[in-house]
Amino acid sequence: MEDYSILRKQERQLRASMKGVAYFVRDYKQELHESQIEVRLCLLESTMKKYYLVRQKLEVLLDAADSDEEKEDTKESEAAKKRRLQRQAEEREAKFDEETLEMEGQYCALKGALLALRPKKNESLSSSGSGEGAETMSRVKLPDIKLPGFDGKLRDWIPFRDTFFSLIHNNERLSDIDKFTYLRSAISGEALQEISSIELSSDNYQVACNMLEKRYENKKLIVKAYLDALFGIEPLKKESGEALNHLVSDFDRNIQMLGKIGEDTDKWSTLLAYMLCTRLDSVTLRQWESHHNSKDVPTYQKVMDFLRDQALVLQSIAPSRSEDIESRRYRTTVHTTSRIQNNCVFCGNSFHPASACGKFRAMSVPQRFGVVKMKRLCINCLGSGHFADRCSKGPCQISSFSEDMSFHVLPKITSDLPTTKVSLNGIKMPHDLVLADPEFWSPGPIDMIIGAEYFCNLLRSGKCKVSDDGPTLQETEFGWVVSGRVPDISFETFT
Repeated sequence: MEDYSILRKQERQLRASMKGVAYFVRDYKQELHESQIEVRLCLLESTMKKYYLVRQKLEVLLDAADSDEEKEDTKESEAAKKRRLQRQAEEREAKFDEETLEMEGQYCALKGALLALRPKKNESLSSSGSGEGAETMSRVKLPDIKLPGFDGKLRDWIPFRDTFFSLIHNNERLSDIDKFTYLRSAISGEALQEISSIELSSDNYQVACNMLEKRYENKKLIVKAYLDALFGIEPLKKESGEALNHLVSDFDRNIQMLGKIGEDTDKWSTLLAYMLCTRLDSVTLRQWESHHNSKDVPTYQKVMDFLRDQALVLQSIAPSRSEDIESRRYRTTVHTTSRIQNNCVFCGNSFHPASACGKFRAMSVPQRFGVVKMKRLCINCLGSGHFADRCSKGPCQISSFSEDMSFHVLPKITSDLPTTKVSLNGIKMPHDLVLADPEFWSPGPIDMIIGAEYFCNLLRSGKCKVSDDGPTLQETEFGWVVSGRVPDISFETFT
């Protein structure tokens, strides 16, 4: 069980972080460590929260394993198997409770010790007459320094490395065990896995640093990562001050980082100016060409200066939200009317847009792609006269509004559905509808369960019943789904 081993490793890392805080309390020296108390408190809180989360995931995983084992055929009787699994679950829960109580006890003891080490509010250093010189300043609480995180993405390595070295690695007032603790609290994901097997100790701090540098200090791959990001910047779909700012910032950030690692980006001016112009919307590009109005090759810096000024202009004249909504409503009405006036390019019908054509939707995806390419249509909006890279209609009109969802991955959700084959005798299914599951009548595995918070967003307006006592067909983003009761004659034994 790979997931189980990963969770156990994460649990071990969290216990090691707790141990690091314990070492800090044990070896605490006010003149060296007082500035770290607040950081240690934050680390302690974060460690405990992550520990609870990992424990919860472990319990869910093991419960699912018990469920699978209960379904397996064994020589045990059902009653004996149930008793054994119940006893196994109870023993595991008791052990989990004991370990959690132990962790909570350490957490409470360490937090209490850290709070006790905090300086008193009226505590101050010696007065200026004590002869302590520069160290007689009053104790002022400065904001905590938040280290940048690093999860293994190459583009983030250099900013993380430089900041960490400046604030932590080169700080002579910090011990190596403190530096190692800071390092482990600042990294996550793949980077943390890289040093997860190294025990937290003073001697191992430099070992961990060397391993990270060996893994991520690769100029060729870092340059490639920044170039990939630069070439991957999406073109603007329409004129927008906010989008223009993002475009300028993305270019500027990647170019600056390439220059920082030794690439002579000053010689790339013509190429960068071209790349930047090809990512402008048609309105902004026209304004740039009007502004430049010269046969000379523009420099990258001149294009950037113009776009920064243009973004400020657009932001200063941005319409209010109510005006924007009204404007979009008007544009939608005009757009819909103009589309209805043209016949569908697939079936010749004038009562629906091409993207809603039943004949088109009945095709497979490869067939759709083929006919769109043959008719030289835009694969984004199915319009003519332009292609997808110059489409101004926004996101794809053919595919479904997308959602970011979190899923629990289980070995099995439920048994195959329907539980038995359903005969379609006596049920007249429409032939012009695209079904989400073309073989809904045959038992099959369930891939996922989508919660009610997303379900309603997947429904479309289409709905019909095939007969008074037959199932209901509902149009969704995935196609038409079949649900409800079926006539008794529909359930037959298939051979």
